[in-house]
Amino acid sequence: CLEVIKEIPNDKLLLETDAPWCGMRPSHAGSKYIQTKFEAAKKTWSETTMYKQRNEPQTILNILEVVAGLKSMDAGALGAQVYENSVNLFFPSKLT
Repeated sequence: CLEVIKEIPNDKLLLETDAPWCGMRPSHAGSKYIQTKFEAAKKTWSETTMYKQRNEPQTILNILEVVAGLKSMDAGALGAQVYENSVNLFFPSKLT
């Protein structure tokens, strides 16, 4: 699966999480590329803490880090490309 990600052209790439389920665990093949850690708690939620092992929307950053790592790219540059791809897909008239 990770090899397939490397083959997707950057100008066709969109990112998503499986929020709210299937959080990325340390045993996942791409987890070695994750740089950003989020505070998590087992039973209590707050604005600064997510539920442990639940995939919250902010973990899109982790997905970006994994894909950038697989493609040997800077996460900021890849994030900018993915944002442009999203705008092109959903609001094509905004870029013309």
